[in-house]
Amino acid sequence: MDNIRYKRQSATEEEVLQAAMAAGLHATLQRLPEGLQTHVGESGMGLSVGERQRIQIARVLVAKPRILVLDEATANLDYSTEAEVKKTIEAIRATTTIIIIAHRYSMVRDADHVIVLTEGQVQEAGSPAQLLENGGWFSDWAESAEGEKVEEEEAEEETEEEEEEEADESEMDEEE
Repeated sequence: MDNIRYKRQSATEEEVLQAAMAAGLHATLQRLPEGLQTHVGESGMGLSVGERQRIQIARVLVAKPRILVLDEATANLDYSTEAEVKKTIEAIRATTTIIIIAHRYSMVRDADHVIVLTEGQVQEAGSPAQLLENGGWFSDWAESAEGEKVEEEEAEEETEEEEEEEADESEMDEEE
């Protein structure tokens, strides 16, 4: 818990738990013997690269920054977890300026503005829709990502199904 509170020690347990869930740590917390209270080793020893990345995302969510720079924030995540993180990013867009550096089209598809750089120079700039319409590198990249899109949509459907199952389980637990 303190690891996620790193940037804002005053965060409540509920805020930390919400951030952990939004960052896709549900399965990790179930696996850890003491959930959020589990002590992990130096540099996250005992956690996968993806789990360490999700903890970093949870830290950011708890910190509630006004400006957030995400540099390959989902690079080590599976598509299902990426879908969860994207939902969270969408939810905080209203209060946070987000700059996303990504090589996955799925991470920039819904951006307000995209800048394509080549060797430090602006090659293309505009909304995703404008860049797709103009043709060029961004459009070619988006087309090549269609296979990624299919996998992502399947992962999003899987995430929704898991959420429905968890809700059903919660209802059953409450009835007992």
